[in-house]
Amino acid sequence: MELIETLKYIVGELRKGDLQPFIHSYNNTTVGQMVKDSYRGQLRDPVLTGLGPLQYMAEMGVQKLTRDYVHMFLSKNLANMGMLDFFLKGNLELEEKLNRLRRLQDTLETVMMLNNNLTLPHESLAKCCREMLKFYETNQISSSHSFTFSVPSAYIRNVFDKFAPTEWSVWSQKKVGSFFAERLAYHFTAEQAFDWVQMEVDAGRSTSTGDEEEPSYFLTILRDSVSILA
Repeated sequence: MELIETLKYIVGELRKGDLQPFIHSYNNTTVGQMVKDSYRGQLRDPVLTGLGPLQYMAEMGVQKLTRDYVHMFLSKNLANMGMLDFFLKGNLELEEKLNRLRRLQDTLETVMMLNNNLTLPHESLAKCCREMLKFYETNQISSSHSFTFSVPSAYIRNVFDKFAPTEWSVWSQKKVGSFFAERLAYHFTAEQAFDWVQMEVDAGRSTSTGDEEEPSYFLTILRDSVSILA
């Protein structure tokens, strides 16, 4: 009831010309259109029965959040206006507006996650952001889709340094004769490579200082040998 009375009051103020808020050209909400119509003296009474008032509020909420996200992308120089036009323009149904808002939110959340967890430089964050915005112009959000971003290893070296390696391998190859080659591979893993092999594993070894335990690794050796009979 309070919502209906509030909308009636706004309509009355618009008719008298006492309320003249600035409305952006991208604002296609019902209330935004009412304000534009009032400037031309064409204001019509809105539907204030049923779900009409709630629909107006939902439209304004989506519009507000969309503008907030757009401001974030622009103020942080993650994207330009041309990259965001798809998410702003168009006289769309509320469901589609919500759909596009979710895509903006997913993009911003991903960029923030990359920034907080990997501390990527701005150029890498902007590149990831723009790739996602481009993808979401023609695709829906899908839990089965994975984004892949190319990031120079130097940018995330500080992240690698915080973790102990879980897998390491080295290969060597020696030519034997004219057509064959012998290969030797050492493969270290933090977990046992073959579950069916029974073995005893030490819980860990103390370092020379005795303060911490050195990590234990499993070693798998692969050897290809060639015998040439004369």
